[in-house]
Amino acid sequence: MHVTDSPGVLRTERLTLEGVGATDAVGLNLSDLPWDRVDEALRQQWTALVRSSGLNPSLRPDWLEAAALAWGLLGSVRVAVFTRNGAVVAVIPFRLHKRRISGLPVRTLELAGNIVSYHQEIVAGEERSACLEAFVAHARRYPWDALVVGNVTIGGPTEEALRSLPSDAVGYRVVHAGEVSPYLELPRDWASFVASRRPSFRYRLRRAERDVGRLDASDMRWYREEGVCQELLSHMVAIDERSWKVQEGMNIAARPQERQYYELLLPVMARAGVLFANVLRLGGRPVAYSLCYAAGGQVGQMKTSYDESLAKERPGFLATVASVRRAAEEGFCEYDFLGDAMRHKWDWTDDARAHTTHLIFRRSSRGLLLGAAKRFIRLVTRSRLGRAVHSETASVRETRDE
Repeated sequence: MHVTDSPGVLRTERLTLEGVGATDAVGLNLSDLPWDRVDEALRQQWTALVRSSGLNPSLRPDWLEAAALAWGLLGSVRVAVFTRNGAVVAVIPFRLHKRRISGLPVRTLELAGNIVSYHQEIVAGEERSACLEAFVAHARRYPWDALVVGNVTIGGPTEEALRSLPSDAVGYRVVHAGEVSPYLELPRDWASFVASRRPSFRYRLRRAERDVGRLDASDMRWYREEGVCQELLSHMVAIDERSWKVQEGMNIAARPQERQYYELLLPVMARAGVLFANVLRLGGRPVAYSLCYAAGGQVGQMKTSYDESLAKERPGFLATVASVRRAAEEGFCEYDFLGDAMRHKWDWTDDARAHTTHLIFRRSSRGLLLGAAKRFIRLVTRSRLGRAVHSETASVRETRDE
């Protein structure tokens, strides 16, 4: 059975194996389960492990389930569960793919967090490296050529675990640069924070605060409970339809799978107590929104949009200012702007988290061959790029000499 991946380009092969048990050398018990064997008890322990490890809520099972259902991928997800003395110590959801990498057909083993996670981490406590090594050893029974782990935070525990995989267990490794996500350590003294920013932004921020302060409660509505999720989504869709996203085909209405994702996800977030969203109204009409999660002392801004016809009124900025200010007032420690760095995010902060994607080829004849081919392609690409840069530099020098 084949299922189409999210962009409609890649293909994934559904696994048919039933649950398998194994025990590694350090006493960890590994159970390999299809998604329909993930029961309520495991969900609760998985969720508790996400919380106790201080990980972002997109790594929760209910969040992953919403994303995988929306993109038709849930049937291909399996879960490696590590226990010791009956207690869950790590959970690694994964999938098999077939994709082309640098033009090469590659069978990939991918962590299911690649579907949706904002900062991908292996859900584990102190035994992350041991569990990852045991998982890679266990996964040899599956047909794959390369392990792919995307959006890994540089300097985080999962990057350390990936880099510590023994060389006799894996072959050639490629690490690609990923998103750089700005974040703000929320101030306890708001006035001092405002005073610390650049003059132009300081002026805009103070002006926005005055505008927000004049709004009635009905003009800036907050969404935290499950009963208002449908209303929130309808406003998000309507605002997107009047935004710049329409021209780029990025509005929710133009992407049915994304709409279904939010239809499933918003109630999940509300039930989990992590929904943190607002909608700004001007003249009684919704004109901007900021959708965030709030968990573990952190607020993460997942999605924003505004009515482009009212750009001079700065509705998107007003919604974000209200969101950041409320996060600070409620005692959260950090506001994470998520996604990649954009100019407006740097107005708020000078700090950011960099991410990478890890491509680790299997130590098999096919994996080593593909790894060598990938390495050759990479070297040729770098060489061509180097020659192009050298040629362009020489041309500039000649022009300057003239």
